[in-house]
Amino acid sequence: MAKQRLTAQEKLFCDNYLVTTDVRKASTAAGYNPSNYTILPKFHVKEYLKERRTQLNNAIGLDFWWKTKRLTTIVESVMGNGDDPSKVDLQYANLAINAIVELNKMQGHHAPDKSIVMNLEHDEQLKVINQMTMELVKKKEEEMQRMDKQDSAND
Repeated sequence: MAKQRLTAQEKLFCDNYLVTTDVRKASTAAGYNPSNYTILPKFHVKEYLKERRTQLNNAIGLDFWWKTKRLTTIVESVMGNGDDPSKVDLQYANLAINAIVELNKMQGHHAPDKSIVMNLEHDEQLKVINQMTMELVKKKEEEMQRMDKQDSAND
């Protein structure tokens, strides 16, 4: 099947969409009805947008590997050597990670939401889940007690 070419109007829409990321604004700028959302789902339009995003990302250097390197650097700088997670300032880590998440969304490098489907019809499965939950709760309680003792000792 031959690759379908964009019309001049579709190209104008795409170029405006890449700048604004707003379908209504891009539609208006290209002369389409702003409430008509039939342009974006077209295969050849999506392919053009994907190619242009890749070209733009490569031109400015914000590709997948750059983001991976930055994320790794941020995590390492916030976590230090990882010996004491209580010394991590999550406020800054979350801001940085959220910025990269937004970059991923803008550039189409985000994965769909992950979910786990479980069939809980059998009592044995429920027992395992309850046991795991109780173990996690117990570990958390022990950790909290340890931290309380450390705080008391420091006072």
